[in-house]
Amino acid sequence: MNKKTIKVFEHSNILIPQDISKSQFDLLISYGEKTNYKYYNIGRNNIKFKSYVGVIQIDYLTIEILPKINKSDYSGSREFLISMLKKSGYIKIDYKEKANQSINKYSLLELFYKEFLKKVELIYFQGLKKQYRKEEKNRKALKGKLIFHQHVNKNLIHKERFYTSSNTYDIDNIYNQIIKKALLIISFTTSNYDLKKNANTLLLNFEDVSTININITHFELLTFNRQTERYKTSIELAKLIILNLMPTLSNGKNSVLALLFDMNDLFEKYITNELSRTLIGYNVLGQKPQKSLLINKNNNNKSFIMKPDITIKKEKSIVAIFDAKWKLLIPEDNKRGICQSDLYQLYTYSNEYNCKKVALIYPKWKEEQIEIEKFYFSECKNEVMIISIPLVDLKQNKNVQKFIIEKITPLLFED
Repeated sequence: MNKKTIKVFEHSNILIPQDISKSQFDLLISYGEKTNYKYYNIGRNNIKFKSYVGVIQIDYLTIEILPKINKSDYSGSREFLISMLKKSGYIKIDYKEKANQSINKYSLLELFYKEFLKKVELIYFQGLKKQYRKEEKNRKALKGKLIFHQHVNKNLIHKERFYTSSNTYDIDNIYNQIIKKALLIISFTTSNYDLKKNANTLLLNFEDVSTININITHFELLTFNRQTERYKTSIELAKLIILNLMPTLSNGKNSVLALLFDMNDLFEKYITNELSRTLIGYNVLGQKPQKSLLINKNNNNKSFIMKPDITIKKEKSIVAIFDAKWKLLIPEDNKRGICQSDLYQLYTYSNEYNCKKVALIYPKWKEEQIEIEKFYFSECKNEVMIISIPLVDLKQNKNVQKFIIEKITPLLFED
């Protein structure tokens, strides 16, 4: 069967039978039920996507959901998304690959696979991590510490054996177990011959590593030090692969594989990273510092935790607080289409953090959209700004960095 790829924009529809078959539609309905319709809504003969972008795979059909930055330019939107994923820290794809067009040969899911396999190859050549682990087993020779009660229970007949506990120094640890699980998923799910071959070749080096069920807890308990820091990028990619793809594997090949990202979160992370890279001399914090809005008078319990999207500090002082919004502004509207609740949130930040400059940051979609608009809160007189960042040539990052230097940096100096 031939592979087929459909490209659609966020918030748009796909139809049956024009775009997908009835059986594929039914699988998407089933997956929607399992995910509480987090990523799309189901209509009578259509599926309407929400603000999530990425890739969905059903058998030989791949659906790429792209950010809506241009009504017809799927190629530009795809490159834009890959750049956003890279700049937001989700993937580390080397854009020099673009020179020979190899990046366009792969679906978005295959790009993640390809990047992960490349990182695992590097780890293997550097040497798989070994560490001590405690192993209890029946042995033919006395090794380690004899566990007497287990020895008695298990060896009433086999007097020649010893049930002991000993320390073993090998590669069977959680870091390699996570890598192995992701390799198995790639081998199982990809229809790309080169990627499957590469995954299977790498798996030969993990034969002595246990195959275990991996869940979010395993990732939360991981720590990285001087010896394991080289695993960090591979583990981050493995986390995306395992937690997004593994839950559907029990259904066999006729299942839905989805690797999707909330465009609002993606835009926020992108802006945070670009401000951090460009604002020299400032400390740019994402989702920090956190403060409680309310404290219980009786027991001092804290509640309603505030987490500003982006906080900009100069030494110990908070200079500005930004909230990033992936939303279409309406230049001709007096209120610009801004949500009143977003302004209430900024007002709270301004007062609770004693911050005299706050801003909502949006993507610039239209030529007539004003890039910087300044207002002030009527009571406290603190400044509130509406900043629209241009997306032209975002994949090269030239305009965004230039915009930050020329337009945003001066705002931080103003009284």
